[in-house]
Formats: sequence, structure tokens, C-alpha cells
Amino acid sequence: MEKANKQNKNLVVTFNADGTYLIWNKTEGKNEPYAEGKVELTRKGKHLKIEGLEGDIEQLDTEVLKLSAPEKPLMVFKKYEPKLKS
Repeated sequence: MEKANKQNKNLVVTFNADGTYLIWNKTEGKNEPYAEGKVELTRKGKHLKIEGLEGDIEQLDTEVLKLSAPEKPLMVFKKYEPKLKS
């Protein structure tokens, strides 16, 4: 879990209304694209699948998305709001 946390630090996943996603890395104020593709919902919308990542949706609200999968730690995605420069 520690390795996954380190690898995924500063990664942001953007889900788009057209069924696609974009994973980008927020480093030094730049948005660097990391991966992109199609999102797939199965099991009547209770299972999320994107390339290399999938899990059952345990929680989904305006602040958090939690996915679980057998033999993997719970995956938690928190809402990201970029800081506005003043």
C-alpha cells in the first residue's frame, strides 16, 4: 500500500461526460497527461473499469469515490479542486 501511495501521489483522474477519463500529474503547477481512455460501468453501474484499474463502487458522492477489489487495498479518489492563483 505504501508503494501504491507513493506511485499515485499527485495523480488526478478526470472523468468526462462522454465516457472518457484523463489521468494527469500535477507537478510544479503543470498538468502533465499520464494516461487516457474509456470508462466502463458494469453490473448495473456498480463496477468501474478503466485501463489497468477496476473495482466495485463502495462509495460515490460529491467528495469521494471508493473502489474495492479482491486482494487489493481499498482505492480512494478524493475530489480535487485546483487552487486559484491570486
